Amino acid sequence: MTATDWTAIGTGVTALATALLVWGAFAAWHAARDTLEQMKEDSKLQTRPYVHVRLEPSIGKSRAWDVVLSNTGRTIAKNVRFEVTPWPTREDLVTRDMATLSNSGQHLAPNTHIRTYWYLGPVPDQDTRTNRGFEGEHTVTVHYENQENERYTDIFALDESAFKMTPLGGMGVNLGDQASDEAKKLSEILRAINELRR
Repeated sequence: MTATDWTAIGTGVTALATALLVWGAFAAWHAARDTLEQMKEDSKLQTRPYVHVRLEPSIGKSRAWDVVLSNTGRTIAKNVRFEVTPWPTREDLVTRDMATLSNSGQHLAPNTHIRTYWYLGPVPDQDTRTNRGFEGEHTVTVHYENQENERYTDIFALDESAFKMTPLGGMGVNLGDQASDEAKKLSEILRAINELRR
């Protein structure tokens, strides 16, 4: 082989090595870009608001239920609105208050919640004066936004009749008939505060 042949071979090997280096750099850049996009998506999922709806035993009375809307995410949930389907045909204070709340566009900071009456216990159909609320199975569709006005929708099934046995807070100390009205009222207040901690 002549010097020209060796030069040609060297040039070819150098060109091939350069092409492989360019391809490797492009592949590394592409992988880094994909990793960065995945990290951005993961960060967004970790820091977004998450609004949940659940039923809890009511602090109002036994056999009654409260609905709790809570933000378990790391950022504020803005303009929280919801729909309940089917809507009860029997209107009362609970359903009217729920209609107002559902369209109010509340803001929920991280780790906060809104709690209100949902179902106040069985009421005979002929009794139109006693508040009942939402009896049976309902679907709650929640709409909310994050700080960048990105919208989220979540759907929850609520059915107070699915809970057959639920623990209730203790009644506390029985003060008896000899206690003053103030002592009885104070006992009720303390019991209610204890129930709020549940």
